[in-house]
Amino acid sequence: TPIHRDPKCRLGWFDLLATVGLYGYAEMELRGLGLWFRYTPGTAVALSRYIVKHGVSESDGERVCYAYFMRDRVLCRLQVP
Repeated sequence: TPIHRDPKCRLGWFDLLATVGLYGYAEMELRGLGLWFRYTPGTAVALSRYIVKHGVSESDGERVCYAYFMRDRVLCRLQVP
């Protein structure tokens, strides 16, 4: 995944990313924070995807990233203040 920011994510909230699959070495970069770390199967990361630019390197094999996030429209629909 190229370096990007997710502008539709709710400011000030943390989103959860979790990766699964059978793949080789991969790194996640949190640009602006100057952080890189191994992104192995089973890794879970909580971050503000609105504020922090992030991306993951290419790797051999197959990988799926589950992204759990909340949007304002969902909160309105559920009538959450």
